[in-house]
Amino acid sequence: MKDDNSYHPADNTLDNDDLVDQDGPYDDIIDHPRHVSSVHPHMAIEDRAAQFAPFAALVGYDDAVEQAAIDAFEQVVAENTNEKFEDPI
Repeated sequence: MKDDNSYHPADNTLDNDDLVDQDGPYDDIIDHPRHVSSVHPHMAIEDRAAQFAPFAALVGYDDAVEQAAIDAFEQVVAENTNEKFEDPI
């Protein structure tokens, strides 16, 4: 005898009847069309991906650390050679 809500592992699918006959919390809205805003334009895929991209939480932190390292190096050079370190850039 076939169970009406049966899962078929051989083909990894559910019977269509399984999905239609079940009572669920979203049955009243499941067949509604997707909302499309009349006010906001559709966001491009590149822009949607960019909002989840990594970001620098502390803007300028890397530059400040690099400058501190340069200043420390220049101080060590000046103390050991009694000369001012010239930046080659």
